[in-house]
Amino acid sequence: MERVENLLILDAVGQRYGVRPSAILGIEDAWLAWQLDVAVLAAVGSRQGGGRRHSEARAGKASGFAGLGTRARAVKLPESGVW
Repeated sequence: MERVENLLILDAVGQRYGVRPSAILGIEDAWLAWQLDVAVLAAVGSRQGGGRRHSEARAGKASGFAGLGTRARAVKLPESGVW
């Protein structure tokens, strides 16, 4: 539970200062930065009740990220971290 709280704090600081959570931590690798930002987003969504429901998961409904790996491409992020 403490890890989720840390992600929520990271999100709150990012919201306050208008920066991505990965930028706060100084993560320069674009893929790793994106993964952290999505993890923070998921933590906030689950805390706010925005996560998938158990019934949806059991029914086998596809995630919103389904097929992302087949369409992923390299992206160069600007220094500001805003894309």
